[in-house]
Amino acid sequence: MSRIVRSLLGAGAGILLLVAGCAPGPAAPAGRAQASSAAGGSAAAPAAPPAAPAGAAGEPSPTPLTVRMGVLGILAESGVYIALERGYFAEEGITPEFTTIDTGARAIPALATGQLDVTGGGFSPSYVNAALRGVGMKIVAGISRNEPDGNSGFTVMRKDLIDSGAVRDWADLKGRTVAVPGRGSVNDYSVARGLEQGGLGIGDVEVVELSYPDAIPALANGNVDAAYLTEPFATLAADRGIAVKWRPTGEYLPGVSPALMSYGPSFLADQPEAGRRWMIAYLRGARDYTAAFRHGERRAEVVAILTRHTTVKDPALYDRMGMSTIDPNGAVNLASLADQAAWYGEQGFLQGSIDVASLIDTRFVDAALARLGPYQP
Repeated sequence: MSRIVRSLLGAGAGILLLVAGCAPGPAAPAGRAQASSAAGGSAAAPAAPPAAPAGAAGEPSPTPLTVRMGVLGILAESGVYIALERGYFAEEGITPEFTTIDTGARAIPALATGQLDVTGGGFSPSYVNAALRGVGMKIVAGISRNEPDGNSGFTVMRKDLIDSGAVRDWADLKGRTVAVPGRGSVNDYSVARGLEQGGLGIGDVEVVELSYPDAIPALANGNVDAAYLTEPFATLAADRGIAVKWRPTGEYLPGVSPALMSYGPSFLADQPEAGRRWMIAYLRGARDYTAAFRHGERRAEVVAILTRHTTVKDPALYDRMGMSTIDPNGAVNLASLADQAAWYGEQGFLQGSIDVASLIDTRFVDAALARLGPYQP
């Protein structure tokens, strides 16, 4: 059987596991090596590349390659893990080597220096500022998006405020305390765009920075009134009667992208064929995710894959959580990214202005779609 390199969960992911109330996943089975748990760390030597699959008649087998990806173990990376387990990377002659990182921002210097080839982080001021400094990484695909019918991000409200009628709409948040995991991210951007629907700005609330796990007890003890939470934390807070999943982001800000796939500059320049093959395998995994959570096809099997590879280890949570949209064609919502960049600039988070379209490279998705064709449900 082919061997796949997989990392141990890093400290940040371990915190998420504890909050989710789930035990860590099983140890990597025999035949799988393990990589380092920090970007820039010394990874174990990758496993021998899988035997290249026999191509169609007359076609040469793909040259075996290792591709290094920085991962967070989050649900947004589902398409990657499905492609891994179902052998789609192996069919393209690719051995993924995963390195666990604790934030998407930490992946940027590793991409810049060629320590990582691929990441799936968010579109943040640090990403834009790195581009302004000349770091040549590119967004190559969308990997997670919030839509009305596929959403995993919520502004949650203390349940007592909803039950009492103290908060009915966005305007009622004026002067209240709202927790976000950090300033200058898709999280506070999403809250700000919601507040605008009530005629407010981000300055009309007291913003406190709390991680997703820390926001739940802060809601419980009344230290904050609302918080921006992604899954599974929004569902965990609701399950415990602490908060209400008040405003799904996809309903008032459809198309916003919490996570995007990026290729590093050396990977773009030196390994375009690997980039194309990686994208083909990835899109097959993304399509399986869509088939499972939109159409119920082999859903239990996909949930089992995600419990092995992400921080959400409890299969029952998948029946209650909001599952984000993972575009089966890898589309990037340029208009949404441009709006995020404009807001970051208004808030003083950017070191200059940039044409967001210049950060996107569609040639790998285009090549994958030429091979696979557009997604057909």
